[in-house]
Amino acid sequence: MIKNIIFDWSGTLLNNFDQLYEVSMSVFKTLGKEKLSKEKYKTEHVAPYMNFWNKYIPNITREEQNTLFKDALSQSETPALFPGVEAILEELQENNIKLFLLSSQPKDSLIKQTQELEIAHYFHNIIGDADNKKISMKKILKKFSLNPKETVSIGDTIAEVNAGKSLKLMNIAVTSGFHSLTQLQSVQPHLILENLNELTKIIKKY
Repeated sequence: MIKNIIFDWSGTLLNNFDQLYEVSMSVFKTLGKEKLSKEKYKTEHVAPYMNFWNKYIPNITREEQNTLFKDALSQSETPALFPGVEAILEELQENNIKLFLLSSQPKDSLIKQTQELEIAHYFHNIIGDADNKKISMKKILKKFSLNPKETVSIGDTIAEVNAGKSLKLMNIAVTSGFHSLTQLQSVQPHLILENLNELTKIIKKY
């Protein structure tokens, strides 16, 4: 029986690819780096996220990247949730599923966005600044005494699928975010969904 869900944020619940692209390219511009195409950014933006930044800006530290990224992010408007997300979160909560939000995004901006979108109250805990999803998921399992057999991880990238699999979690991938269907199929998640509209029905089956 599924009792816990660890959600990714960007590309899973929040439709923010364009925002992250523009923010990242703003940082590139500040540092005098050439702008990437959207397709190249989408393909090469891997986790841990500093691998991407160090590839194009070898000398940048995590602290420098975080400062520049947060400054650029603070100047952009909060994007919209994917259609139906709030209703899905509400239904899951009503079914006594504990919901966790895990993101590499800076925690203060993550909390700000969830509050602006009026969904922060659905989450048992919100975790930001997660450079390594496997380590962060493991900490969540330990801190909140979650049984891996009762926990699902949901995300839009290969890194999130691999993190969930390594911890023996059921893992669901969505094709709404950074990685394509072909990329996600290559790591064989338990399920691949186009969107989260059928999530509650799926969770009830397990």
